[in-house]
Formats: sequence, C-alpha cells, structure tokens
Amino acid sequence: MFFNLALKGVDSRLGVKPDSPYRVDPFCRYSGNVNVKASSKIGLSHKVEFDENEKRKDTSVMNMKWGANGANKSDHTFDRDKYLAFFTHKFYDEEGVKMTATGKMERNATKGTNMYEPGMQLEMNDLAGFRIAAQAMHSITMKGENKDQVANLQLSAFNDDLWFGFNVKRNMGAPVAFAKAGDVQKEGNQPTNTLMLLAAYYNLNKESQLFARADLANHFVSAGGTYKHADFTLSKEFYFGLKGASPTTGADMDHKGVNGGNMWMRVGVDMPISKETQVSWNCHKAEKFQSQVNFNQKVNDNVNVQF
Repeated sequence: MFFNLALKGVDSRLGVKPDSPYRVDPFCRYSGNVNVKASSKIGLSHKVEFDENEKRKDTSVMNMKWGANGANKSDHTFDRDKYLAFFTHKFYDEEGVKMTATGKMERNATKGTNMYEPGMQLEMNDLAGFRIAAQAMHSITMKGENKDQVANLQLSAFNDDLWFGFNVKRNMGAPVAFAKAGDVQKEGNQPTNTLMLLAAYYNLNKESQLFARADLANHFVSAGGTYKHADFTLSKEFYFGLKGASPTTGADMDHKGVNGGNMWMRVGVDMPISKETQVSWNCHKAEKFQSQVNFNQKVNDNVNVQF
C-alpha cells in the first residue's frame, strides 16, 4: 500500500490531493465524466469541466493492462494542451518480494515543458510484523535550456490495523529564488525539501478509522476520522496551521483559515441510493466556503456516468 494510496478513499471523499493536502482546487461549476470498460484490459473515460467563468476543459484517459495476468499497466491522459503517460512493469515477484519499474512522461504545450520521471517500487510482505511499500522517483522537467530535477522518496509500513508513512520531495537542480509575496521580494532561495509529509491511520474497528497528517513544508498538522454506517460513509479532517515561513515566498505563513485564522476543515460523505446509484458531497471550510455534489450512476457492467 503505497503512500498516495493508503488514504485513497478518504482523499477522494474529502477532495484532497494525496501529495498536496494544502492545495485547494479552483471552483468547478459543473463536470461530467463517462467511464467505459472497453475490454478486460482496456478502460476509457472522458471528463468535461466548466469553471466559474464557464471556461471548458476536456480530459480523456485510456487505461491499459498488459503482460501475464495483466500485471503491468499504462495510463494515457489527453488534455487540450497536455499529454501524460504512466507505465509500470513488474519484473520480480518471488518469496514475498515484488519489484516494479515505473515511468512517467508529460508534454505540456502551454508551458512549453517536457517532463520525464523514471522510478522503482518495492513491496515486502513481512518485515518485523509489517508489510513494506516503498517507491523512489526522479523527475526531470525541461524547458529550453532550463532543466529542473526533483527526487521523490515514499515509504509505508502497515498491517491489518495500522499504517504510517512519509513522502519527501527534494530539489536536485539549481536553487529556486523566492517568489514575490505581493510587492515584497524576499532575498534567498526556496527550501531544498519542497515536500515533507507524514501520515498514519489506525482502524478502531470495521466501522471506524482515525488518521492524522503533518505537512512540514507548509507547516500544518491535521487529524480526522472515517465512520462507515450501513447507509453512508462519513469522513472529516480538521487542520491546525503552525507558525513558519512559506516555502515559496519566505514570508510568514498565511493559512487563510476560518475568519482569517489558522484552522480549517474538510468534510465528505458517500451515500449509496441503490446498487447502481451513489451520491457524494464534500466541503472545504476555510477563509472561504466551497461545496461540491457528485452523482455516480452505473449504467451496466461496462459503463458508468458521473456528474
């Protein structure tokens, strides 16, 4: 269970990006998504989004499985100005140890950048009573003569009831100067470690789970929980901002919490109406309030629609 997947259900319910829990996505007025299972090894989807200014964004995704028993995969994402590809190839699987090579490529026409990210994944079934999942990646983003490099290391340890892990990204390229904070330009460079996340969860029972996170780069800690009822699943997470300097500007952190303070929260609910229909709702309450409702309708075994 890799770091970005450990709280996948919670993150989806709350609208959180697993490697960027501090991020708040722009408001989406409306979106529609169609998923089609073309075969046992190919899945297709197309998503249309409209922002608050009625600007449209189309995204198409093709997921493919290949190799023995579909152990390997490739995902292809097409945007109006971007192409993203992700590949995995499992080359070792013996005696409770698995090793998988990964690769990611992104071409962004608007930014004029090409990104390449080779990586390696390691899974071990038993180490001192825990299962281990680790992955290391090194991304290289090129734009003209400029070349940015970022190393990423993720490690998870878990059993049936407990999981904990960390996710660290480090700038391996040239130093990056602080960005402007309003009209103020602070001297110096951004921290070398651009991401430092710690997280853990504990399953109290079949219905309840507690979890916590800490973002040492953006200076906050959080605690939350998930409760599974027969009729719905509820997740909530409360955040507390700490004092510190912004990793991008070097200025004092402005967490933009409730009433301009340093506390904010997220809440999300999944509620199945029938075997084929599910309604989801989430909200983010900070300096501003943002809410979203999603409907998921299963048409048949091969097609489902979300909006």
